[in-house]
Amino acid sequence: MANTNSEAINTKKFSLGDVVVKEGASSPKEMVVVLKGNVGVYKNYKSANEACLKVIGPGSFHCEQSLFSDGEQTETLVALTEVVAFIVTRENVREFFRNYTDTAISITESICRRLAEDTVILDKQRKTESGVPSGKSKLFPDGHGSYVLPLSNSNEQLVYCVKATCPLCGYTFDNLGIFMSRLRPKETDPDSRVRYKDAEPLYYEITTCPNCLFSVDFRSFADTPAKLADKINQRVGAYKLETRIQTGRDRDTFAVFAGYYLALLCAPEIYPDYQLTAGSLWHKVSRLYGDCGDANLENYAAGQSLENYRYAYLNFDISEKQTQQVCYVMGELNLKLGDVDEAKNYFYMVKTNPAVTEVMKRRADIRIDAIRESARDKKT
Repeated sequence: MANTNSEAINTKKFSLGDVVVKEGASSPKEMVVVLKGNVGVYKNYKSANEACLKVIGPGSFHCEQSLFSDGEQTETLVALTEVVAFIVTRENVREFFRNYTDTAISITESICRRLAEDTVILDKQRKTESGVPSGKSKLFPDGHGSYVLPLSNSNEQLVYCVKATCPLCGYTFDNLGIFMSRLRPKETDPDSRVRYKDAEPLYYEITTCPNCLFSVDFRSFADTPAKLADKINQRVGAYKLETRIQTGRDRDTFAVFAGYYLALLCAPEIYPDYQLTAGSLWHKVSRLYGDCGDANLENYAAGQSLENYRYAYLNFDISEKQTQQVCYVMGELNLKLGDVDEAKNYFYMVKTNPAVTEVMKRRADIRIDAIRESARDKKT
C-alpha cells in the first residue's frame, strides 16, 4: 500500500494486487469509495473456495453496510489495477459526509434501496409461508424453487407500461418495458455483465402473452407472423392450464422465469438457426438463477447455454464478429463450469480473431491473465 495522499487525508493509493479491505470479524469498519481504477470484490479470498463476485470502478462504493452496522466485513476488496480510493471509517465519516455531499447522498440512496428491496423480499416470503402458491410449473427443471427477484415495476421513471397486442391470438395486455437510456451503470462483473443502479434490464427483456403463452424477446414480439400460431400452440399449449402470467405492474418473478422458458420453447419456430438464440436465452436464465442464489441451476443453465453455443459455432456459417462474441461467451461459460483449459482456449480464439476489437481483445487478455494468476496462486 502506498502512502496517504497529502492533499486529501482520506485518499489512499493502492497498487495492483493490494488488499483494500479484508474479509473477517477482526477487520475495521471501513467503506471504500473508488475514485480511479478497478477493484475486485471477493469471497474467501486466496482460499480453495475463492470467488470474485464483481468488479467495481470509478464512482462506485462498497462496504457501506458494514460501516454503519455491527456486522463483520464479509468480503475482501483487491486492487485489480492502480487504484485511488477514499477509505471512510467511523472516525472520519462525518468529515466525509460534510465534504463530499453528492457521494454521501448516493450512498444514502443505495442503503434506502436495499432496505426497500429487503422489505419486498420479506413480504413475498410471508405471503408464500401463508399459503400463496409458490409458482411451481412443469415448465421449470427439477430443483427450481420459489424465488424473489428485485423487480422495479413501480419505478415509473425507469420502467414503463404499454398496451401490447399478441400477433398470434390478438389478445391485448399491459406490458412492461425499460428506459435503457435512463439507466445508470453501477459496476461490471468479471464476466462482463453490466450492473445498473436502479433496475435490471434482464427482468424485462421477454414479452409473454398471458392468453396463448407466446413468448419472445420484446424486439421480435410484434413482428412475429400470425401463421406461426398453430406451431407455437403445439409447443406451449400443454402449459396453459397451470401457467398464469401476471402482466403490467403486477409482473412477478414467476412471470420472468416462465417468460424465458416459454421463449426457449418458441425459439425453434421463430429463428432458423435457433441454437444461437437458445444459447443467449439459457445464458440469461443462468444469470437469473445467479441473482436468486441458486448455484446448482445457475450451472445447469450455463451448461445448456454452452451446449447450444457450441452447436452454433461448429455448424453455422456465422460472421467473424459473431464468432468472437460466441467464443468469448463460451470462454466465460467454461470458466463458470470449471473447465479452465477450455476457457483459456476460447479466450485465445477471441484474441486471434481477424475481426477482434480492442475492447474484446482487452477483455480476453484480462480473463487469460486472471486464469494464469489463479494457477500461480494454487501452486504456492
